[in-house]
Amino acid sequence: MYIDEKRKNDDVIAEYIPATFGSRAAAYIIDGFIVSIISGIAIGMTGRGESFAISALISFLFFWYFCTRNDGQTPGKAMMRIKIVKTNGEPMTSGDVILRLIGYWVSSVCLGLGFIWAAFDSKGQAWHDKMAGTYVVETEPEKKKKKYAAV
Repeated sequence: MYIDEKRKNDDVIAEYIPATFGSRAAAYIIDGFIVSIISGIAIGMTGRGESFAISALISFLFFWYFCTRNDGQTPGKAMMRIKIVKTNGEPMTSGDVILRLIGYWVSSVCLGLGFIWAAFDSKGQAWHDKMAGTYVVETEPEKKKKKYAAV
């Protein structure tokens, strides 16, 4: 199955293969581990009790940087050869990152059902993807990508 990325005039500009649930989960665990280490070091250096605020800020900055400045690829997603793309083909904005992070919370509050949703959704979208208007897709070598791209 492929996901067509469209612009306003409905011309297909790219087709993507949705990331598997397993690769998404592995990327999430890797990124969570990295954010936890950075947060732990920052909290240890400050010696303050505002650990939630520090962790939330570090998490936001981590995801904001990689989603808006690194073509939608966090380190975990890069290791799993997947990335985040907008459903309308435009680059991710800070607002999109905030919506995804709020969506992470919503997805986890319901016993993780929002994350599991991606395994059964026809386009592989979890709740946070639906909220932010994004897909998580496989990345491919350029020669293979040309096979699927249509302009």
